[in-house]
Amino acid sequence: MKRFRPGRIDISSKLFRIIYHFPQLLKIYWRLFFDYRVPFHLKAMLLTAIIYFLSPIDLIPEILNPLLGFMDDILVISLAMKGFIKLAPQDVVAEHVRAIQGS
Repeated sequence: MKRFRPGRIDISSKLFRIIYHFPQLLKIYWRLFFDYRVPFHLKAMLLTAIIYFLSPIDLIPEILNPLLGFMDDILVISLAMKGFIKLAPQDVVAEHVRAIQGS
């Protein structure tokens, strides 16, 4: 029997929530990326992270260590995605969230 410890994050439930809400997250990012009220530098940050993720050039090459090489890509893209939402105007984010939930 699995014991619950206060303050401990259950990684499997968090991962399930991310996968479950992934289509809505993509819609939010898409809508925010093309919204003129979101600053250009945030869009550039997100686009740069996506290009880095797809690029064969890495800080830690996969040839040296496949796990760490992939993890730095995941870290860069996740920080950029989180920063994009956090730094975007919150009223604009809330507006797009309501629009997606309403459709």
